Amino acid sequence: MTQLNVHFRHIEISSDAGYADVYRAMSTAVSTQWPVMESFSTEQQLVAKEKAIVRATDALMHQLTSHKHSVKGR
Repeated sequence: MTQLNVHFRHIEISSDAGYADVYRAMSTAVSTQWPVMESFSTEQQLVAKEKAIVRATDALMHQLTSHKHSVKGR
């Protein structure tokens, strides 16, 4: 298994963004930063990229949800 780390410096989303909004932002960010991996087929790369987008979206949604709950608790 090959591991790939993609880093983002800046992503703009609304504080009340829903999953679809975050997914769109992450899809753009991941697609922009995704390297060409010639040792993998196009299909393998597309599947890997989609998994990366979903994982990044889920992680960011978790952070947004946690932040919203901590702000409400103040």
